[in-house]
Amino acid sequence: MTPPSSLQRTTHDYLEMAQPDHPVTAYLRRATVLLVCLNTLALLSSYLDVFFVAGTGVFASRQLEDPASTLRATQSLVYWLVETVSTAFFAVEYVLRLWSAPASPRYRGRLRFALQRLLLIDLAAVLPLFVALFAPGRAATLTVLRIGWLVRHLKPVRYALARPVVPASSDAVLQDAERELARVRQAVATCRESDLARVSNAIEVVGRHGSAVAARQGDDKRQGLQAAAVSEQEDRAGSLALLPLFDQLADDLTDPIEMATIATRLSEAHAATAAVFDAAPDWATVQVIVDGAERQGEKRVPLRRIGRRSFAALAARAADMAGAKRILYVGEVRRELARLRADLAAGRDQGGTQATDVDLTRAVSRMRDVDVPVRLAWDNLVFQLEEEHRARMQRVRADIARYGTLVPPPFGIPRWIADHTQPVRRVAQDLVARAWAAPRRYYREGALAVSRTVVPTLQRLGILRVPISELLRALDEARLESVLSRPIPAAYLEQFAFAGVQDETALVELDVELAQINGAVGRWRLRQESSFVIYGHLGTGKTALLRQARQRLLAHDPVSCDALPRKLATPAALVEYLGHLLNVPGADSVEALADHLLSSEPRVVLLDDCQHLFLRRVGGLDAVRRFFWLVAKTNHHVLWGLCIDECGYDFLSHTLPLSDLLHVRIALQARRGEDLRRLIMMRHKRSGVSLHYEEGGKRYAKAVRRRLKALRTQRPGQATLQEALELTFFDELASVCAGNITVALFYWLRSLEVRNAERFAVRPFEALNLGLVWQFSSTQAFSLVAMLQHGSLTAGDLAAIMNADPIGTRLELEILGNHNITTTEPGSDSFAVNPIVLKTVCDMLRARQLLY
Repeated sequence: MTPPSSLQRTTHDYLEMAQPDHPVTAYLRRATVLLVCLNTLALLSSYLDVFFVAGTGVFASRQLEDPASTLRATQSLVYWLVETVSTAFFAVEYVLRLWSAPASPRYRGRLRFALQRLLLIDLAAVLPLFVALFAPGRAATLTVLRIGWLVRHLKPVRYALARPVVPASSDAVLQDAERELARVRQAVATCRESDLARVSNAIEVVGRHGSAVAARQGDDKRQGLQAAAVSEQEDRAGSLALLPLFDQLADDLTDPIEMATIATRLSEAHAATAAVFDAAPDWATVQVIVDGAERQGEKRVPLRRIGRRSFAALAARAADMAGAKRILYVGEVRRELARLRADLAAGRDQGGTQATDVDLTRAVSRMRDVDVPVRLAWDNLVFQLEEEHRARMQRVRADIARYGTLVPPPFGIPRWIADHTQPVRRVAQDLVARAWAAPRRYYREGALAVSRTVVPTLQRLGILRVPISELLRALDEARLESVLSRPIPAAYLEQFAFAGVQDETALVELDVELAQINGAVGRWRLRQESSFVIYGHLGTGKTALLRQARQRLLAHDPVSCDALPRKLATPAALVEYLGHLLNVPGADSVEALADHLLSSEPRVVLLDDCQHLFLRRVGGLDAVRRFFWLVAKTNHHVLWGLCIDECGYDFLSHTLPLSDLLHVRIALQARRGEDLRRLIMMRHKRSGVSLHYEEGGKRYAKAVRRRLKALRTQRPGQATLQEALELTFFDELASVCAGNITVALFYWLRSLEVRNAERFAVRPFEALNLGLVWQFSSTQAFSLVAMLQHGSLTAGDLAAIMNADPIGTRLELEILGNHNITTTEPGSDSFAVNPIVLKTVCDMLRARQLLY
């Protein structure tokens, strides 16, 4: 094949590769659009002869002999003139494109080049004149010409097709703007960190003063229990001492000078964002793909005009923020402190030493949570700024890719109208969408309601089965170790260790329970019969509450505290253990232990894991019966504090009169979503990472809408979507974890998605599908009941309880362990129920009436 000449290359580049803003291409485009407009006028005028002929009487009144023939003659002259000029221009263009085809590396030969869609349109624009020359009559000729005039309206398509911009060149043009926006975001992040540090310091200072007031009030009351009751005036004085602290905290957090500084910095950030293209050149050159993926061309774009248009909204927001009366979180902080002040006043009006003590402690604890609206406000602001930067830069890139590919300015009027009527069109679209969305929403909600009600019932009855592979996959993920392998920073995981809660700040909502224990301590100090028991499911904070009671209420008393390490199901094992714990050497019976305790100084005995005191078999309750006899014999001299799992307590309460033996019974109920939110946020705040809660599916979105509606009813104009998403997430979390803090931490880490080092995304809450538990056999169900009642069991103990073969029992335990239903502690042969599946297992056993 003969190589293309330089003239062919130049012609091909002008006709096929040059951008629309190239001078030669611009002239060709304008000439094409002008000829298309002439063809449009010719097409419209070809239908006007009917109206002129219908008005023959008018022409006759003017003494015209044959107005129809005169009109047709004039039309024919115009038609042939338009057709000749159009065909000549389009034919020359077509021939030049076909002649320069060898210069294109994509097509080898003119035939392949001529078979392109655009070249076929060019050929169709040329043929009508030559076909019309051989038409048999005027009507056929006019029909052919009309088809040609209509086909030629496809010619401007060539100039309307956008050519892809090479990403590297576009990024190079915008890299300065990206760096400037990154500096703006960094400045806002620095302002956020400094403000959060200021708020934390102010809350810590006021919190220390509040803790001192509450502790001083508690000491006065404990001293008053030994002599006389504390007067109501002293209770009111303690409550009133906190009121100045609320005012001080409100003044510190909403300092006008600090707020004005923050408003100025945020206004500067928005203004800097809006002016990001002010220092850019007027025109920038980017690379575009003009001939497949093999050849590239250049295109000039008006960068500053694009920048001003894209960031005008942020400039207006910067002006509004500078003069705004409400800055970030001022209203929320004052409202939260007013609510705490009202709660404290209500508790003070109720009177009573114990109630007032609880109110003081709770008020101080909740005072430390005033930083929640501050954190939410900053997180929302940072996220919105990031999203605006991303969206606007994406729009600038779209403008760069689109610019110069449309019709000439006069024909850009529809786009101008569309841009300026966008708000009206948006309202109309919104009304139509709402009108159509209402019936669809009702249908979907009804279908989902039926599905949520019917499908689980059918699955539990065995009529409808979930694929076993999905259930097994969910059980495989029901391991605490599974979240440790997620891409979460190790420093963050350290704040959410699955060990027992050691931090006192995580127990701020246990003040009511501590007040109940304090009542038992007061009775014991007055030498009255007193004892208390704490029961609840695994992970509800029993051990932590017992430890706090020792630290806060029994710090100056002799205390013997321990957790039962193993099964003590025989009287001999119980006497040996208690003799070693209470330092009673040589004791050979429970009676000897009782005599020694009554003859010694008053003391406190705190025992955890008391579910190890019995074994549910013949003769397995002898030890626990003797233990409770010892408690009843010495409870006026020794304060007994016990912790036991809820299932074990329920079993013993149906066997022994625990309500008569134990004076104070504290049931740790499932935590509310608000409690879990405060507990997790206390740990999260130490990381310094911001959060963004993502929106979920339809069922989750419905709960979010209800929560947002309730918040807007309580605080009109102040509620935010992020706050509603956060509260909904923790409500869903509380309904699944059943008060187990370990499970709450597991699902929290499971829902996190690391976007960058400074911001995490929280995906909508989604619980594991543990429906396979409902398909367990009766033997497996009875094994789970035994493990729940005893806390943990070895294979031998379970075989003795079930009166089964030890080998078969171990096989059942291994099957449950393979499904992550049971867990074993390292270095131990005892099996316990996995806390992640605990709620599902309890629901299944209660449905089978195997648990009380």
